[in-house]
Amino acid sequence: MDVNFPFQGARGIVTLGVVCAATACGRVGDSAPAPAALGGSMSTGGAPSASGSSGDVTGGASADSNGGHSEPGSSGSGAFESGGSPPGGANSFGGSLSFGGAVTGGEGGAVTGGGCADVPATCGPNASSDCCHSNLIPGGTFERANDSATPATVADLRLDTYELTVARFRKFVDAYPGSRPAAGSGKNPNSPADRGWDASWPLPTDRAALLRALHCGELNQTWSDVAGQFENLPMNCISWFEAFAFCIWDGGRLPTEAEWNYAAAGGAEQRVYPWSTPPKSLVIDATYAFYGMDIRTKPVRVGSKSPKGDGKWGSADLAGNLWEWTRDALLPYPTPCDNCFNEATADPQRALRGGGIYDSAGFVKTTDRSVAWAPMHYGDIGARCARDP
Repeated sequence: MDVNFPFQGARGIVTLGVVCAATACGRVGDSAPAPAALGGSMSTGGAPSASGSSGDVTGGASADSNGGHSEPGSSGSGAFESGGSPPGGANSFGGSLSFGGAVTGGEGGAVTGGGCADVPATCGPNASSDCCHSNLIPGGTFERANDSATPATVADLRLDTYELTVARFRKFVDAYPGSRPAAGSGKNPNSPADRGWDASWPLPTDRAALLRALHCGELNQTWSDVAGQFENLPMNCISWFEAFAFCIWDGGRLPTEAEWNYAAAGGAEQRVYPWSTPPKSLVIDATYAFYGMDIRTKPVRVGSKSPKGDGKWGSADLAGNLWEWTRDALLPYPTPCDNCFNEATADPQRALRGGGIYDSAGFVKTTDRSVAWAPMHYGDIGARCARDP
């Protein structure tokens, strides 16, 4: 299982590709001691392209040069400062942890289904599609990471067609802090082990604090405090907690890693890329997805590559544009798996899926996983919500 770990370096987030054994993968690249049982070898991933090109790769030739999750830095409000030990212990990254203000574990006001009121239909290839649309994903059994050793069964669900946009998230911000989830909300009804939202999880105390947190200092930040030209771009610079809180408020939840992988792979078709036809096709170029681009480039309008780059059930941008938070902690795949997920307890790491706009072609495959710290705000991570069918 190849997993990519971001860590703070001189220019921001740098990536190491780590080959993990059958134990939990650990933090690599900082001053904290790594777990003793990291199987395999460690190799440094290359830098993302700085050419600003469209990232064309044809016929499946893939250098896999990026190493997975990468970004220009996370120095803004709401990010950990560089240096020091990882979160979850006595130390933070160089001292205090900022969420753009104090944090709270209170329940807040549970509001659902409010994210699409008056959101204009400006998504998709012609900027005229419903940004709030979701697709039915019929359940079934498939092989996680296209590996016969890790089968999984997923129940029917709906998955948002598009990544969460700035306009949709603005509704959550406008309603905050009343849009904070109640304890236990956001459970996956198909997973009895899912405890839903934990009241101890951190969120900004008020709207002003949330606004400060969304200014993550990235050149490619899509958020603006006043609505502008980026409303149909995917919302980046949101922590895992904020992404999950939005999905709950909007009547959904974050998809599990298995659900996300199932949708991207076309279920039992086991597609290499979401659009791969036949399923083993390695064909990819700039007409299918946004990838391999300069780190100064902003993410692009969601669904711009539809329908050519869509998955089997019509989901857009399952490869490229932004990485997406999933419900799971980044741990080995649970086996057996019947609507399974890795519960996020004390582990501050969360699994990412989909690859991003700055990654090479080899890292936007349906088999790729990455990891990031749940409280941090990254310029190349966004989200999409899952819903009951």
